[in-house]
Amino acid sequence: MSEDKRSAIFAKFFYGNSLNELLTSSSIFGMFSVMKLANVGCVILAAGSSSRMGKPKQWLAFNEKYNFLERLIQVYQELGIGQITVVVNPKIAEEYPKKVKNPSSQVQLIVNEHLEYERFFSLKKGLQSYSQPLPCFVQPVDNPFISPHEICFPIYQASPLSGYTVPVFQGRGGHPIFLSSEVVSALTSSPKDDENLRHFLQAFPRTNVAMKNDIVLRNVDTPELYQKYFPQFSLNL
Repeated sequence: MSEDKRSAIFAKFFYGNSLNELLTSSSIFGMFSVMKLANVGCVILAAGSSSRMGKPKQWLAFNEKYNFLERLIQVYQELGIGQITVVVNPKIAEEYPKKVKNPSSQVQLIVNEHLEYERFFSLKKGLQSYSQPLPCFVQPVDNPFISPHEICFPIYQASPLSGYTVPVFQGRGGHPIFLSSEVVSALTSSPKDDENLRHFLQAFPRTNVAMKNDIVLRNVDTPELYQKYFPQFSLNL
């Protein structure tokens, strides 16, 4: 019996599906992503003051169920990420227990007390929370449109063992980016706290991953953009 025939019988017997149906189903995606990504981290950068928005972006409604931060946590949990770290400012840390429904023990909250530094410092603090350098997604809180299947997993699959990976649409880089453990190790051991992240990454090879739409470019950081993408919700400024 051929290997293909044996695989087809296995799939039909155990799952009630043909092999093709099994390989294209979201359930099999979920099984393999959990297996592969348990040793991958994610740092959600949510320490900004949201000055241009006029209210915390973290708590903006994404839909009837989730705010921006909840939505991103849900995405990376669905992806099977083993360790999710959210870096926040002191005010957001105080509000977190009331704003995040059913907080998961899988999510670690890190407070950035030095908002005068750029996002490099927030990322550094988030990555230092891991016991060892993990390859890691870096996710800004103001881009909540990503999906685990269409955005995150293809980025992970395309990522080499060194350098960093950037999703690209029509020549423009977006988010989330993916850092190899090599980059994470260098970043966490950097003696600087106020370095520019883009400048820091220039020392490492970059891999671009072409995306089919502009979701990776959509940063919601002004009231006008929020109303554009979420006209069904009011900001109540």
